Amino acid sequence: MSKVDIKILGLSATPVKDGNCDTFVQESLKGAKELESDIGKVQIEFVTLANKEIAMCQNCQWCIENKAPCKIKDDAQEIFDKIVEADGIIFGAPTWGLTVSPPLTILWSRVRYYAIFTQLMKNKVTGYLTVG
Repeated sequence: MSKVDIKILGLSATPVKDGNCDTFVQESLKGAKELESDIGKVQIEFVTLANKEIAMCQNCQWCIENKAPCKIKDDAQEIFDKIVEADGIIFGAPTWGLTVSPPLTILWSRVRYYAIFTQLMKNKVTGYLTVG
């Protein structure tokens, strides 16, 4: 089996910096890094949504009409760029009630351009973690 180099992004969708969810995702990234000798170089990156400014989609249709990423200038674009660059993503989110935390749903509300007009997020290997 030939060795490949991969980039894994760990995205913690919590409003609590350095809390359980951040720790869970970081530990998972360490586990991915331990596979390095078996599969080739593994580059890991951790991002937490804690303290990020991400506005909710306003359904203004700008991204659809312009076939371009959202016009709102905040931290969402930087995070989407990191997702596009990654070969795999480990998503972590605390559960609130019967769903994942608002930071993740707010971020995903802004993914329309990528989902409709590009293939940039297609065929990503993903894993999901939850803290309850």
